[in-house]
Amino acid sequence: PYPNPFNSKTSFDVNIGNDIGKADANISLYSIDGRKISTIYSGKLSQGKHKFDIDASNLTSGIYFIKLSVNNKVCGKRILLIK
Repeated sequence: PYPNPFNSKTSFDVNIGNDIGKADANISLYSIDGRKISTIYSGKLSQGKHKFDIDASNLTSGIYFIKLSVNNKVCGKRILLIK
């Protein structure tokens, strides 16, 4: 994510490899205690680079996690919100 730490808004890229084609993707935002805050995206993604934005203006300062699931593979990224 850029910037990280961030103040209210940040963005991040997701790259889908050419070996996947169209992929079932789910991107969600979670709090440090594991509560799901929001779904950022849910649907099909084609190969290439995709940009997503997070507006956290309604959240408190702290550590959050972005969880990306693509075709049953999962990865995560930690982000820090400072207000």
